[in-house]
Amino acid sequence: MWARDIADPIDGNIYGSHLVYLEHQFNATTKKSHSHGVFLLSAAGADILLLTPPGSAMSLVEYRMIGGVLDFYFFSSPTPQDVIEQYRVLVGLPTWQPIWGFGFHLCRWGYQNIDETCQQVLAMKAANCKGNLKMADSASLAEGESKDMNKTNYNT
Repeated sequence: MWARDIADPIDGNIYGSHLVYLEHQFNATTKKSHSHGVFLLSAAGADILLLTPPGSAMSLVEYRMIGGVLDFYFFSSPTPQDVIEQYRVLVGLPTWQPIWGFGFHLCRWGYQNIDETCQQVLAMKAANCKGNLKMADSASLAEGESKDMNKTNYNT
């Protein structure tokens, strides 16, 4: 499993994947339930398959890895909440997100200039599609800069 984006840096991924699953089972005979989770930490590419073979009452998780180091972490508990808590203790909490980050965002690679970007915002308004944030990609930035707008194509 590779988490990639178009136009990512050479030999690098922008995003990551956490290969984790949680299973919760109830035993009708004992009237007790149990949960477990498995987290695979690996930098190698993988296909993860959830399978139920024909005629089988059991489902399987099949890991097809292309190599690398495979670190498996197993979590076990009576409740799914406890399994998730064990996983959280291992990997930590995500960073806090800004409040505007929870709204609807529109971003696209390749807007040619500020007029094209503004036309997209107006089209969204006309369609009654509320947007919290409109982002332009790095083409809107000045050559080699990380904060200055490209004055040729994005002259405001």
